[in-house]
Amino acid sequence: MLKGPQFVCFIALILCVASCSGEEGDTDWDGPVGGNCGYVDNPGTCTGTADNTFTFEGTINGETVVNTGNILYNPDALAEGESIPCNFSWAVSGSCTPCLFDIGECGEEAWDQYRTIPRS
Repeated sequence: MLKGPQFVCFIALILCVASCSGEEGDTDWDGPVGGNCGYVDNPGTCTGTADNTFTFEGTINGETVVNTGNILYNPDALAEGESIPCNFSWAVSGSCTPCLFDIGECGEEAWDQYRTIPRS
């Protein structure tokens, strides 16, 4: 008969073995992580700057905004001085990244802009 610590170890072993089905999880999923994400897209222009960063210029709620120091997802996507159309997006619903660009991550100024958005 198993006693105290032996019994606990035996149960832990059984639980570990039972949780391993021998099948790998679904690794083909390439959808978004999070759930029920809703975003507001703010179109503008992104211009490459030094050190794999970019500046966003656009109009949000009738106000012209310029956010510098945003980080490119792909350093080769935008050369220094090159400009392309882009979106500054922020979450309005769901469990998702609250502040992002379609080409990169929000820098400090973009996060500050995001924090000023009135919440309903």
